[in-house]
Amino acid sequence: MSSKDILGERLQLAAADPGLMPEFYRLLADSTVLVPVSRVPAANGRSEVRVVVGWRDPKDQVTFVPIFSDAARIPAGQPASVEIVSDSLKRLIEAMPRGHFRLNPAGPVALDLPPDTIAMLLKDGTIHAGAQASAIPQGADISIGTATEDPRALIAALQSHFDRQATAPTIFIYDLHRPEAHGSIHSLAVGVVSPYDVTIAQDIGAIVSEAYLGRLPVDVCFLRAGDEVVEALTRMGIAPVLSSRAASAPH
Repeated sequence: MSSKDILGERLQLAAADPGLMPEFYRLLADSTVLVPVSRVPAANGRSEVRVVVGWRDPKDQVTFVPIFSDAARIPAGQPASVEIVSDSLKRLIEAMPRGHFRLNPAGPVALDLPPDTIAMLLKDGTIHAGAQASAIPQGADISIGTATEDPRALIAALQSHFDRQATAPTIFIYDLHRPEAHGSIHSLAVGVVSPYDVTIAQDIGAIVSEAYLGRLPVDVCFLRAGDEVVEALTRMGIAPVLSSRAASAPH
């Protein structure tokens, strides 16, 4: 493996610490990758065109486009008709917007990139499918409580991510029940005491997609300091998992 395989190395680090996923996805969005192609006869029968090779996973029967961060990640024994070319991931996505990609499928750490994930990566340069940002109106008819699913892996990843940022918001994790037209919705809430911030929402979503091991949907809720939700959490003894930190003053 090349010592310059930064993308592959970052993927392995993020697999061990999901708090690194937001930075990894930003790197991935601007990366150049290797992709196998094959030459096939063109429709006119007089020339050839290159087409991207698809692989099928024997376990789940999913057909995907294999992409690689480095030549050393490509399994040996590729057919003579297959050529490995270098291209930007953005160009590949634009050419195959409904494609199902898989980064370094031969391991040791692979990353699945199905079409909905690819669409977000192309639009925002990050992935935030793991959670949705929600606004809780003042006086909304909701109930909150201690998280019923084990959030320790998610908490560790959030702490890891925000420890590396210049600033950090106060964050609570709790169960949220809110009425909908057809009954109550039960979710795990990541309550961020901050005005709405799209980057924070996306980063938390990227972390949730890898670090949250539970079955509940996840809401990222932006709260106002001192509002009724924050006060209720405090009364219930639900402590923040992360405390706010301002940027250090320049020396």
